[in-house]
Amino acid sequence: MTSELSGRYFPAGASRFHAAKLRTEIDGSFAVLTDDITERERGAFPAVGISSRLGNLPRRLSLPSGALFECDDNDAVDRLLSKHRPKDRSGYISRLESSWRLAIAAIVMTVIAGAGFAFFGVPYTADFLAQRTPREVDDIFGREALRTLDGVFLQPSALSEAEQAQIQAIFARAAREGARGEDGYRLLVRSSPIIGPNALALPDGTIILTDELWALREHDDEVLGVLMHETAHVDRRHSLQSLYQAAIVPAVIALVTGDPTQIAQMATILPGILMQSAYSRGLEQEADDDAAVILQRIGSDPAHLADMLERLQREVCGEEECAPSWIGTHPETASRAARLRGATQAP
Repeated sequence: MTSELSGRYFPAGASRFHAAKLRTEIDGSFAVLTDDITERERGAFPAVGISSRLGNLPRRLSLPSGALFECDDNDAVDRLLSKHRPKDRSGYISRLESSWRLAIAAIVMTVIAGAGFAFFGVPYTADFLAQRTPREVDDIFGREALRTLDGVFLQPSALSEAEQAQIQAIFARAAREGARGEDGYRLLVRSSPIIGPNALALPDGTIILTDELWALREHDDEVLGVLMHETAHVDRRHSLQSLYQAAIVPAVIALVTGDPTQIAQMATILPGILMQSAYSRGLEQEADDDAAVILQRIGSDPAHLADMLERLQREVCGEEECAPSWIGTHPETASRAARLRGATQAP
């Protein structure tokens, strides 16, 4: 059975066209005839190249001689393809692309996939990278972050030598119980009217405790609990996870290339992450649980850490929303305190 397309015939190398018809026969051959019934070309239809359907743009049929046949009737071209090339799926794909239902479904699936990656893929990737970051990179992050903190947010401690020695003695108890061992951490005492009562853990094992936090203690074991909480952040590499989640693409590039310049640039955003809302609820819970286990093991009560949390909530935040501080950057003080006291009561 003969099929026919109407269109424009461009001889090979010519820019002018002739109104023509492309006729196909049941045996799979084709012929191009101009309006004066002159046969311009004949050949095997499987040798004809056919452009994909794109909206309402004309289809182009590239003929074996180098000539071109152009047709405006996309549906007719698709029918011709289904007849002579049943395995050609370009028409089917075009119909899929033209379906608004499928387009909406594709958008919805893209949004779901993107949200899934944001909520699960990014944290998993950040954790994967953090656990495999070399110690040399930890040192760069810690050094550069401390430089930023000391240059903007922190001042030398105003505490007496005796008070600082007391803090260091408490810290030594916490460091001995950490996964890195006593020499794997160091404590810096700083004053910070800007950020107030706060404690920060840097990736290289540096812990920073502010004068303002020390002033709010009622029991030394409250500070011990805070310091153990921070060493747990170091051991679990939570600061690196938070940094990588905030800058996942630069993090991958930095670790793959080992470029110290890239790493140093990323380190400059770490202080802001630590002070704004550094850790997710899950990471905070991990650090609380680790601290509670160690406190119980050495004969201290995790409830002291709960007391410190609640006092910070009352004295620093009051009835208003917390400003950035050790308490203000940590979620759900009441539930955290209850969990810590529950650890005390557990057998």
